[in-house]
Amino acid sequence: MNSETSTIKVLQQCHELGFDLAGVCRAESAWSFTRFGGWLDSGKHAGMSYLAKYCDARSHPDSVLAGVKSLIVVGRKKTEKGEKRIHVEGGTIARYAQGRDYHLSMREKLAELAAFHQELFPTAKTRFVVDTAPILEREYAYRAGLGWFGKNTMLINDELGSDFFLGILLSTAELAPTKPAPEISCCGSCQKCVDACPTGALNEPYFLDAGKCLNYWNIEHRGKIPEEIAGKMENRLFGCDVCQRICPFNREKSELSCKTCQPSEKFHPDAVVLQNSCDDSRLIQLTLDDITGMDEETFQNIFRETSILRLGLDGLKRNAEIVRNNITEKSLFGDHSVVKFTVTIAFGDVFPNLNRVTGMQIELSGQIVFRMGAPIQSLPERM
Repeated sequence: MNSETSTIKVLQQCHELGFDLAGVCRAESAWSFTRFGGWLDSGKHAGMSYLAKYCDARSHPDSVLAGVKSLIVVGRKKTEKGEKRIHVEGGTIARYAQGRDYHLSMREKLAELAAFHQELFPTAKTRFVVDTAPILEREYAYRAGLGWFGKNTMLINDELGSDFFLGILLSTAELAPTKPAPEISCCGSCQKCVDACPTGALNEPYFLDAGKCLNYWNIEHRGKIPEEIAGKMENRLFGCDVCQRICPFNREKSELSCKTCQPSEKFHPDAVVLQNSCDDSRLIQLTLDDITGMDEETFQNIFRETSILRLGLDGLKRNAEIVRNNITEKSLFGDHSVVKFTVTIAFGDVFPNLNRVTGMQIELSGQIVFRMGAPIQSLPERM
């Protein structure tokens, strides 16, 4: 079996397993390694010291699998059919964390892909990784044709936007590569993500300052969150994906099904966009009071197999208190404490500022005093 035929069979199997994107690239040195090292040297990784610990290993995929020749890179949409989803009244959760932990679901499918690969290449060695091994995944996803780099530093696919997870199956077998993505970014003059970031973490396009990013502070950081950061969290309980929600490639495609582009029997030189269902998932509804009063056993039962579990109960309670404080900010509500604040989580957090929230209203003692589009200064001083 030649390398082109093998690639076709692997891409077909990726489709059968439910991946939305799939492509192949050669295992070569990472050209983005120098840029990554400069990012670390500038201290932009904040308190994530583990990134620097294995920095040199990211220069080539053979640090992950000795003798690697090919990388099969796959993508999968962020919320899958049948997964439970968590809704917290008064707080938003980044879309990627609303369902089952992507590490688990991606690894399960990659394990099946590895088993199929072993049937094609009985003597080959493989290893699959999802976001935890020292490898610059987005570069190899670009090389395999899955997408291009946006100003928000995310990998963007023309069909799916950036709403997909990445996984890689490394192999010592030699497969024919698919075409890489365009060499230049398709962002053009668009600055929506840069302008929408609540903390200015993207002030230098294509370069994230993690020390300013809310994802770092309300997920990775342990301990007290500085007041200036806490205030900018607004109602973000876990994560922040405003730079993705505001992106035209996500907003325009969000309600469309994935386009079918299955590989033919003749070698298809492009990475494929595969069809996968996008049905609503089961909802678990909570309130901020539920979280602040939660015990460890309840936390484990509710958030088992979700990305929120790694934050821990203490971290989640910390975030819930910050969200509550932001909602009941005295400068906005005076001495009133009866506040109803509801945001539909499906919208993520598209809004950078509290006075521009989509689909929101606030009630004090049953009377609506704030509605979408109303400037904050229009609120009555007393009721």
